Amino acid sequence: MNLPVDGNYLIIRNKSFNNTFGNVRTDVSGNPKPHQGWDIASPFGSPVYAIANGVIEFVKDAGDYGKQICLSFEFKGKTLYAFYAHLQSFYVQMGQQVKEGEKIGVVGQTGNAAGQHHAQCHLHFEVRTKLNPGAGLSDRTDPIVVLGAGPVIDLIFADFPKILK
Repeated sequence: MNLPVDGNYLIIRNKSFNNTFGNVRTDVSGNPKPHQGWDIASPFGSPVYAIANGVIEFVKDAGDYGKQICLSFEFKGKTLYAFYAHLQSFYVQMGQQVKEGEKIGVVGQTGNAAGQHHAQCHLHFEVRTKLNPGAGLSDRTDPIVVLGAGPVIDLIFADFPKILK
């Protein structure tokens, strides 16, 4: 699998556990709140890549995710969906076949990332098990399942909660 942005490893935004997958955030009452993917720190305008060979299922600009791309791909005999959000622009269209590592878009600050300080610029990246999942964590899986632990756990999560080790 190719990484969705340049580099040999991924830096989670602010190196914060809150920007990873799972019930890692809290609402105003202190109750657990889900985050459906990884917020990968990336400078504005950085290229975004297809993580695998696949088909672009949709390209749209809507809601909290802003400009977004969804790529279907095969992984261990199952169809999964790589979802990229907060993009500035895209270079693909619905139905297009892409190759692993092909440039498909550019990191931006759209949707609920609009207006954030430039130091907070990131790619929101999810791995979905269903094309259009609902709210919460259902029909999604931790991106670590597809991208692997090595480039993240060793370098980024070193000081995160011990449960990850």
